[in-house]
Amino acid sequence: MLKSHICNRVLRAPTAFRAVRAVSSYTLPNIHLLEELNVNKQDFKGLFSHSTYNQLWFQRGEKLIEELNELLIENQVNPPNNLNELISLTINKPQLQKIYSNSSLLFNLQFFLEGLKEANETYEFQQLNEGEIFRNPDITEVSSNIPQNEAFKDWLSASFGSITEFKNLLLNSAKAIKGDGTTWLVAQPNVSESSLKSNFTGLFNESNEPKYTKLSVMNTYNAGVVDDSIRSGQLFKLQQQKKAKLVMEQEKEGTQVKQTPETENYLGTVEEAEFTHSFSDKKIIPLLAVDASLRNYLLDYGVFGKQQYLENVWNCVNWSVVEQRLPPRFIANFTIE
Repeated sequence: MLKSHICNRVLRAPTAFRAVRAVSSYTLPNIHLLEELNVNKQDFKGLFSHSTYNQLWFQRGEKLIEELNELLIENQVNPPNNLNELISLTINKPQLQKIYSNSSLLFNLQFFLEGLKEANETYEFQQLNEGEIFRNPDITEVSSNIPQNEAFKDWLSASFGSITEFKNLLLNSAKAIKGDGTTWLVAQPNVSESSLKSNFTGLFNESNEPKYTKLSVMNTYNAGVVDDSIRSGQLFKLQQQKKAKLVMEQEKEGTQVKQTPETENYLGTVEEAEFTHSFSDKKIIPLLAVDASLRNYLLDYGVFGKQQYLENVWNCVNWSVVEQRLPPRFIANFTIE
């Protein structure tokens, strides 16, 4: 995780932001493999040329860090050590949107790169031509760089049908991203945060802790994050904002605002929708990230090289890192006939 560098004092992680004179700053984390390769200007075997990973991490990462630190000073924000906590604290604060954006972009990029290793074989980088987009995808049984942990392989097969189906879904989801975005392998709990806090908790989970039953693939775009639980409550907030806007218009014009198709509730009330969606705020855990942004493959593979880039990413996934991120798997000891 990205850690903050403390300026002249000890930082205690706050529960909320405070305006202070001295603001902590972040420094670019040390990704050991990239540091070693960069010292000797070596290529990332099987995936990136030296020039590409230098631009992706050392140059872009430093720029994001520099902008983030400037924003922290400008807004007098004293951040926690944990970058993920900074994301959670800023996602629902429009005035701190730029801090959130830089934080999440850094987190996503670091998460992606830390889950990689060099491939066993070297790839000869070449600019692929337009014929690449007509190449049939490889749907044969996956035989290269598959997880070795049997429990993890069983969980993947139970969630997706087979390792081959998982690979196809992962890479095709990444290929479908146009522009900036990331494809994730995530672990989903059996119940949401809201249901754990409800009166029915005992029916689902006696320990009040989510139990992870399923692995899924999902996409995020631009500075998106995978944890939907930190975005819960947005429907209710939107309704309150609309009400406040209507009251202001009434007071300004001295007339009653007429209902329009945009303000009428044809599908029930917002409160009802909020209740329904509140039980979808599952705290999912990211396990693997595949950065599908154009900047990642353009320099080494060309405009038409996305498919080859994604195949190479698969061959460079460090499954031991992914396995370390896994939560304990919960398997129900009963079946419904």
